[in-house]
Amino acid sequence: MSFEDILRHHQRINALSRSLIGRSAFEEIHVMLPDPICPEPAFIRATSWLYCLYYEGGRVSILFLRRIGETNHVMDRDRTDQHLEAVRCLRTELHHNLGFADSDQQARTVAELWRRKSCGTAIPEKAEHWLECYNHLIEDAVEFLGGIETIVRQIESDGDNAKDKIEDWNRRLARSWPAASFDPLIEDSKRQLGREALNTVAFRNRYINRWRKQLEILDDGFDFEHEAILLIEKALLDENCIVIPVTGRDIIDMLHIAPGPIVGNLLKEASLFFESNRCNKDELLDHIRSSYEKQG
Repeated sequence: MSFEDILRHHQRINALSRSLIGRSAFEEIHVMLPDPICPEPAFIRATSWLYCLYYEGGRVSILFLRRIGETNHVMDRDRTDQHLEAVRCLRTELHHNLGFADSDQQARTVAELWRRKSCGTAIPEKAEHWLECYNHLIEDAVEFLGGIETIVRQIESDGDNAKDKIEDWNRRLARSWPAASFDPLIEDSKRQLGREALNTVAFRNRYINRWRKQLEILDDGFDFEHEAILLIEKALLDENCIVIPVTGRDIIDMLHIAPGPIVGNLLKEASLFFESNRCNKDELLDHIRSSYEKQG
């Protein structure tokens, strides 16, 4: 088996999905492809490429399709979980400066055990070790993606009986929000609330799973940007406070003031008022205007 086998599965899954749901199952992966002539960098690149496929570009489709495969006994759940977790932990260990948090130590332990099983040592030092790790990773990925392709072909062969699956697959992809789509909204909210020093990516990573779950339950057709800003500003102010029906942008536009700490203070005041006086957006904006005028 070779990395070309992975690419062939990737290409066929995308081609089949375009014929079934009108779009690719996977987004484009921009990581450089591995060259097995140099085993250590090849292993690092293959790990990075697979991580981007499993957890970024193909996250939604893979989660959806593997669950079908496990339900239909086409894919073994334990083997699937082990492979995905190994890729996650290997990538984390390779690209992060791990500390001593429990999650960091767990990732390191999983990665070391995986390498020991693959090449006989947790810390490869020879080209032969890295090549064995590379080959093991490729074999597992080919098996996994082969199972995903089998599921897609089953959906195709089911014809009209697969209508519900196809609609569900499309809906999940339509409601998938890449992590990067939150970043400009976070940057804008940080600026408006005077929190420019906050690390955008670290902040986003801390909350994104929670945000996605909250957005997932909204009715179709909602305004993603508006709802995301409400969640972002809620987290910026106090992760335990309720979501108020106004944003920092609403305050800036209404009062014609510059972004900064004043906006953050007014949002805090609005949150306190809303918590004890449930009201609509216009009523809350009137209260904010009154508070601002008193401060002035």
